[in-house]
Amino acid sequence: MIYLSQTAHVINTFKIWRMHSLFMLLACLMFFSNVAFSSDKNEQNLLQSMAGTPFDSFKVADNAAISASKKIYIEKVDASFSKDWLTKFTSKTSRNYRNTTLQQYADSFRTHLIEELNSAGWEVVNAPYDGVLVASAVLSNIHISGPQQIGTQHSLITEFGFSHIEFDLKGGNKRSILQIQDRRSVATSSGTLIETNRALNFSKFSHLFKGWANDITVFINLISPNTN
Repeated sequence: MIYLSQTAHVINTFKIWRMHSLFMLLACLMFFSNVAFSSDKNEQNLLQSMAGTPFDSFKVADNAAISASKKIYIEKVDASFSKDWLTKFTSKTSRNYRNTTLQQYADSFRTHLIEELNSAGWEVVNAPYDGVLVASAVLSNIHISGPQQIGTQHSLITEFGFSHIEFDLKGGNKRSILQIQDRRSVATSSGTLIETNRALNFSKFSHLFKGWANDITVFINLISPNTN
């Protein structure tokens, strides 16, 4: 009886210890979860929306960690067509046309951004070294009104199309210090029907990308130290 009583006591003690351990583990998980959530929330709160810019949405950090070295790394730019465009033109355009067009448009924006930053005194580096700003951009919802369709080289349009951009700039602490979202259209000069082709479409969209690159560079300079 003594042996059974001691065994029962040990079992009860073990149960109490296990429940206590589980309670402590749960408390720790809840604590670190709250810390992580609070950290994410604080990071989001660092970005403040600003009006009076040429963009649909412009957010900037109130404590941006920007190096005075004026060095920036630009990641590969992604590009994609709008869902409506794909629904309308996938069966009318070749896969090669769609893939090469997206690559050309992405490369065009990246090239214009490099040119604008270089003109403003920035050094575009080939790797995201410590202390270097890191820029990323996504061209989405690209809609080309008169794409090169299978069996034809020309199209009649009243608007060349439109695109959306999402731009993010991270500082030395790897947190976003500037975020931009914008949508712009590429209209014809007359507003009436004109004939377009692949080369003309690219020229018009490239002009759009150059405008974005210029505006983005202006605002990067505005939040950077030692800019001329």
